[in-house]
Amino acid sequence: MQTNDNYLGYMTADLKRYLGEWVAICNGKVISHDPSFKKAYIEAKRQCPKKRPLLTRVPDQDTMIF
Repeated sequence: MQTNDNYLGYMTADLKRYLGEWVAICNGKVISHDPSFKKAYIEAKRQCPKKRPLLTRVPDQDTMIF
């Protein structure tokens, strides 16, 4: 199932270089990133038009998640 592939891709990816940006994952790989959600989404749909990418924001380095 693609959703699981995207989630597993998110959980295992090294996202340090994308701090503070939106990332899109399709087929378990990062396919786009940008500080703008809209730009990351447009690029993700261009690269993966027939699938549903996972989009999430990578927290800034100073963000604490409880």
